[in-house]
Amino acid sequence: MEAIRIGNDILIRWSIFKKEDSSPYFLEGKDIVVTMSSIFKKGYIEDFKVAGNTVEFMFYGKDQKHPGIYSLTLEENKGRDGMKTVDVCDAFKLVPKSCLTNCESKVNVELITIRLDSALSVGGGQSDGTSDYNSLANKPSINGVQLVGNKGLDELGIQKKGDYQPAGDYVVKGDLESLQQLVNTLVSGDASSAIESFNEIIAFLANVEDSETLAGIIAGINQSIANVRSAIPTKLSELDNDDHTVKDADYVHTDNNYSSEDKAKLAGLSNYDDTEVKEGLESLQRLVNTLVSGDASSAIESFNEIIAFLANVEDSETLAGIIAGINQSIANVRSAIPTKLSELDNDDHTVKDADYVHTDNNYSNGDKTKVSDSLRFKDIFTATSLSNLPIAYYSIKVTLSSARALSFASTPYEGWECMIDIKNTGSSVITQALPNASGWQCDVASITINPGKIASISVRYVHGTYVVLAKGN
Repeated sequence: MEAIRIGNDILIRWSIFKKEDSSPYFLEGKDIVVTMSSIFKKGYIEDFKVAGNTVEFMFYGKDQKHPGIYSLTLEENKGRDGMKTVDVCDAFKLVPKSCLTNCESKVNVELITIRLDSALSVGGGQSDGTSDYNSLANKPSINGVQLVGNKGLDELGIQKKGDYQPAGDYVVKGDLESLQQLVNTLVSGDASSAIESFNEIIAFLANVEDSETLAGIIAGINQSIANVRSAIPTKLSELDNDDHTVKDADYVHTDNNYSSEDKAKLAGLSNYDDTEVKEGLESLQRLVNTLVSGDASSAIESFNEIIAFLANVEDSETLAGIIAGINQSIANVRSAIPTKLSELDNDDHTVKDADYVHTDNNYSNGDKTKVSDSLRFKDIFTATSLSNLPIAYYSIKVTLSSARALSFASTPYEGWECMIDIKNTGSSVITQALPNASGWQCDVASITINPGKIASISVRYVHGTYVVLAKGN
């Protein structure tokens, strides 16, 4: 298997040979479908050429979105009698870097060509089949791991069954734990004790005699200011959410808002209990409000002013003015330290919404599935062929100049239905055949559509069968 650096145009030539005698199996004039698949997606190859027993098409670098192993499937008479299918399970591999390819990197890269050969059994019945799974050439695989022997979920890259807490709950509780640690660092676990410590400093200064030196007092205040600098919160994540701010570290602005139309489609929603989170936030809010308020920079500046004042005081002067000044500075600290998210710099991708109101009507995975599966009559799919029609639309508008085989791109869910309106844009009458093979039910074999006229086909999928009602003109 060739490893190719993603982002390069690739020319793929796939030759088909008969399994019985290795002779070429000619594809010209046959109704064939080619698909290319990876673990991320499967897509039909619309633009391919057939020459003899070879299918040729381009896989452009601009269309290459995901690295990984790619497989090819060719189907003849898909969904009809005489259907034949062949695969190349490991056709090629796209890698994210040139150094991971199995060829030397070149500055002037030429068009990369992949040549593939496959053997197709053209015999009837089951004569070429096998009941020995281990002898199969193309065994199935999951996430690139071939299903041979006993494989565990970890080996197949499948998450084990279990009850998983919503991701948003982990984020909020993690933020609470981080905020609790910061508050504990600032107040040593108790806001009342922190305030009491400031009061003890004031009482000590009140008892200092004029004859004592102020050097020790100034040194202690210097250390207290240093402690305040390291403990005062400066980030949104360190304070309580008081202004309806919604936090989302991965937030990217988008206009894909939850519309009234989406809301109208939902029958009812549910959400997890956030009582514990609310109680934790309220408890932390009370601790922070008791300890600080206002602007952190102003609080530190007030302490610096105290130091400068004390440095100029003589031993013979009274300490009454000093104590009064310290009392005022402590009051300034309380009023200056920030307590709200709106007073700090937004450093953690917080999204603000002043009109935010909590509701338990969250958009669940079940609701998302409901919206995805809903069909709207006003959504119309336009096509120029009846083959591989999508099942995501109720109304399908088709223009034809000649008859085409009717088929769908995938199997719909039970109870699905659609309406196909066909307009004849040619100059002659179209005799449109209707499918009536296994899995299909139709009361007529075909309908006629005159030039410029419109015919309608109704298809409903019930009991595992496509039921077709058609009206020509």
